Amino acid sequence: LVTIMPVKILASDGSGTTDSIVAGTNYAVSHGARILNFSLGSSAAAGIDPAEQAALDNALANNCVIVASAGNDSGGPINFPAAYPPVIAVGATDENDQIACYSNAGPSLDLVAPGGYAANCPSVCNGSCFDPSQNIFSTFLCPAVSAEFTGGAWGPDSNYGVEAGTSASAPFVTGTAVLILAMYPTLTNTQVADRIINNADSLNGNQGWDPKSGYGRLNVYRALLPTASQTPEVTHYLNTFNSPNPFYPDVDLTTNITLAITQPQPVDLTINDSSGEVVLRKSFASSNLNQNPNNPQYKSYYIPWDGRNGNRQEVKTGVYFYSVKVGSQVGRNKIAVIQGSR
Repeated sequence: LVTIMPVKILASDGSGTTDSIVAGTNYAVSHGARILNFSLGSSAAAGIDPAEQAALDNALANNCVIVASAGNDSGGPINFPAAYPPVIAVGATDENDQIACYSNAGPSLDLVAPGGYAANCPSVCNGSCFDPSQNIFSTFLCPAVSAEFTGGAWGPDSNYGVEAGTSASAPFVTGTAVLILAMYPTLTNTQVADRIINNADSLNGNQGWDPKSGYGRLNVYRALLPTASQTPEVTHYLNTFNSPNPFYPDVDLTTNITLAITQPQPVDLTINDSSGEVVLRKSFASSNLNQNPNNPQYKSYYIPWDGRNGNRQEVKTGVYFYSVKVGSQVGRNKIAVIQGSR
């Protein structure tokens, strides 16, 4: 399980400022993000803004893996921040596992990943061969802007949308970094990047790096394989839930976080708000656990939470995410907190 921290730094039309990028980057790093995905970019001709570089350097110093899209200028130079060397720069392949016609190229390109086909390649299709079935299923909601395309090939509906571009390919690499850190949590950001880049599949007949494909197309399976010095950590998951949920602190006083364990053990509890910020960290000795009197045929114990943070202040109404660690087992769930009367 992972926690995704969505940080809005661009407007709905894709425009934005360096200040918002810097602020969003610093926010994510200060709130514990380990992997940053930048499906965005600015012109390579302008270079990297010093404030943006400082924010990226701070993220790297905090051991963050940074992934960014190369840009969609049909072979133009790599955009920033992807062109900044410590960042993993990702180009795109099409539905035939070939370099997508829109994908940018250059000396800072690290690898490519599926990006779908796009109609912004006039020399190929002049915008007339757009086919959503060849693009990447995305998480943005329709209706989307569709004036450019008519005839039902692309238009508003009630479903999720599809897209093409290096902004769609970068998240494949980001997701791979997530899987790597889940299996090998002690790796540094450089080691994660090396795993991803060094295990890419060549698209040029094993001729080595080239400016259009970098070191090749992402191979998730190979990036996750153990090495002689790196053994995957196996996480054992613990069943957990809380009751009452929704939780009204003024009425219920506490909500009981139940753990499906057969005997009392020390428990480490962490509660985060919806932005990922830690609200409470607390350790319980085995003697502090309470046996669940309900369903005595199934052994379980619980720990109470009174709806207060580590400073003993009442938390606001919202959804909170908790994790419990019991020995080698980890359990996660969420609590809806509602202040006031029921």
